[in-house]
Amino acid sequence: MRPFLSGLQIIFYILNGQCMIAFAFMLSSLFRSSTTAVVFAYIYVFATGLIGSLLLKPFMDQNALWCFFVEWIPAFALYR
Repeated sequence: MRPFLSGLQIIFYILNGQCMIAFAFMLSSLFRSSTTAVVFAYIYVFATGLIGSLLLKPFMDQNALWCFFVEWIPAFALYR
């Protein structure tokens, strides 16, 4: 049973990576300058880390239903 779960986890990581790449291509259509895109990406990564640790963690500790909604955002897909 354990090798099946680890194989399923590897497939999940691969699909998550594909989702992040698709999200990056979608966001790239919003910017004309690569500098603006890089600045936005740094702010996005920093902000999602702060939001995940400071704001969402208390909600997920109280109710596991929040995890379902949080996982729809690509930056929080693997956040537990």
